[in-house]
Amino acid sequence: MDLTKTIRYYVTNKNSNTVSVIDGSSNSVIKTYDVGAGPKDVLATEEELVYVASPGSDTVTIIYKEGDKRTLNIPNEGYIAVDSVMGRLYTSKEGMLQVYDVKSGSLIISIDGLIKPGHITLNNGGNKLFIADDNIVRVYNTITLEYINTISVPEKINYIAISNDDTRAFIAYGKIGNVAGISIYDLVNNKPLTNITGSEITAPVAIAQKNNILYVANKKEQGTVVAVDSTTFNILTKVIPVGHNPTSLTLSPDNEKLYVVNSYSGNINIIDLLTNQVNSISLGEANQPVDIACSYGEKVVAVKEAAQVRDDVEKPLESVSIMAKKVFSSCQQRICFPMVDISLEKDFGKAVLEKVTFENGTIVPGTLKITPLVDRLSYSRIQLVITVPFKAYLKSDSGETAVINGVLPNIEKDIVMYKPQTRDEFKFHTIIETRSDVLSTPNITEDSIKVAIGVFLVIKIIGEVELVIPTYKYIIEPPECEVYQEPKEEDICEIFLDFNQTPFPEDFFPSEM
Repeated sequence: MDLTKTIRYYVTNKNSNTVSVIDGSSNSVIKTYDVGAGPKDVLATEEELVYVASPGSDTVTIIYKEGDKRTLNIPNEGYIAVDSVMGRLYTSKEGMLQVYDVKSGSLIISIDGLIKPGHITLNNGGNKLFIADDNIVRVYNTITLEYINTISVPEKINYIAISNDDTRAFIAYGKIGNVAGISIYDLVNNKPLTNITGSEITAPVAIAQKNNILYVANKKEQGTVVAVDSTTFNILTKVIPVGHNPTSLTLSPDNEKLYVVNSYSGNINIIDLLTNQVNSISLGEANQPVDIACSYGEKVVAVKEAAQVRDDVEKPLESVSIMAKKVFSSCQQRICFPMVDISLEKDFGKAVLEKVTFENGTIVPGTLKITPLVDRLSYSRIQLVITVPFKAYLKSDSGETAVINGVLPNIEKDIVMYKPQTRDEFKFHTIIETRSDVLSTPNITEDSIKVAIGVFLVIKIIGEVELVIPTYKYIIEPPECEVYQEPKEEDICEIFLDFNQTPFPEDFFPSEM
């Protein structure tokens, strides 16, 4: 875990209309924020922004890492999901899925058709939205906002978790007295895999993932946390008792501790996952804590604290302007080609693929199309085709070598990216960066080589801007250049005559009996 970063846990308190901030090092409450009425869901983003849904006042509070906060008038029922890349906030109200612009708080679109909407979440890629609706999960494409899939489970859904690789959905459903369990769904092939049930899973309301282990909180008078193996589908034997009516849980950034919110006990249980030892932080029963989120980001140091810690830092001599290429937005994707066919020349002989080298991908001329989105200020639809050249280095059984030039199949992309509005004269540029790897052992025949290849792709919107930066002094005097020396040719006799380099042979004399 990076010690230069600060760990904060944010807990919503339903009855006191507050959010408690817990320091991850001392596990003590260090601050309390007033928010809207009856706060429920709390989310922390990679940008260190914290979002709090308050259905009692139909507001969403944004807490910034510096400590400031902002309130948006967004009707909600306590469930939210936030896409920082696309600048969207998803919530539900009166049977409608509602999509808001995070910056302005304005409604982008309302989609009807929900019956009893509940928990909302995004996959890690951000291209799919999952919303619980009674005993089904409705899945939407976040680019087009089309309804693309339905996942059914036996009872009302309490929580949805998506695997880190976006291949599976873990759905907690049911309550005490009804059928309850964890449904595992294959998101690649769009089919259910299994339902995990048992006496250990009685009222699952929250899920946290550590590799292949799912930690499931059961909401009952004497709450429990149970571990489930998501690969073998087995319930592990150890059941950990926690406080009364647990409602939420989250892992520490190093995955070594599990934080469990106990609503009726008014406390947080901290479970050491190595020893199963349980400690507690009291928030007060009257507060009725509900949800928890972890923020893990750069430490914020006040100016006066910085002066105390680093009083040796020189003051800048002046501020200067420089021209620099700024990245306004970027996104990543991965592409896998399970079979790339490299053709061999006739009569080359039995070939061995020694290596494959790749060039950076390029945008095919004439394929880049940028269309501003009318309903989303400063966002554009980006359509383009990318090609990645490669060289395959071959060697035949007769010692003959060859280099085959080729290109991977075209990569077609249709995405949405942030591209701010500006004057016509300002020029943005769309650039790409790629890294390609051979993923499989080559399958070699007389006329071809077949191999799987994966491509990491980053797409950026850049523009040249003038920046003001502080300057301290010009660069210090550089070191003297090292002059290249031709390697000396070894003198064999000199080495042999040197007693240190050539010791006296141990087998000079016959061996002793």
